[in-house]
Amino acid sequence: MSESDCSYFKIDSNFYLECDVLPSTMKDMKYFKLILVIALLSCGDEASPEGPTNPSSCVDGTCHFQFFENSGFEYSDLFSGQIANIVGGDSIAFKFLYVHNEEPFIADDEISEEIIFLVPSTAASFDITTVDFEDYQVLYRQVCFCGKVSHETPSSGHITGKKLASGNWQIEADIRINYFAVFNDDTEIRHYFNEEFIPGNL
Repeated sequence: MSESDCSYFKIDSNFYLECDVLPSTMKDMKYFKLILVIALLSCGDEASPEGPTNPSSCVDGTCHFQFFENSGFEYSDLFSGQIANIVGGDSIAFKFLYVHNEEPFIADDEISEEIIFLVPSTAASFDITTVDFEDYQVLYRQVCFCGKVSHETPSSGHITGKKLASGNWQIEADIRINYFAVFNDDTEIRHYFNEEFIPGNL
């Protein structure tokens, strides 16, 4: 097979090689196309995106970004721990909600994830790191038909926020959660977003 029998083409940042190949043991058959996929990521024109490798792109669901002024948390007990409900108070509550798409042929597969936290009502900006999570009551929860549906403190992360001229908030967060669900499975979940939060209603 000579170089003239092949042609290159590109899709996104990957290169592909298409060649006409004649099997030596089946010369009486017609030519067939053999597609060789060559993942030349380092040779692509586009640079790899910076930042987290597993962002909350919401490709399999819908994300909501809201804040609630004059709010706070009220805790209620569950068999697996506590749930924090957003109620009236003297702080600003922020809520990231990720509602996953349902599978039409699977029963009780509904699942959503949320991250909530509080900042003082007088704040115009904030910078929250892992050591501040308890002070700002940074909490993660899965709502599903599963073994654990209570809130828990993420294992690590960073949240920064700035109030915009419109009154909305621009929030960037990179959060990691060691989520212990059921059957002793300890899975790391990571959520990243950099989005504008809008007012929500209690």
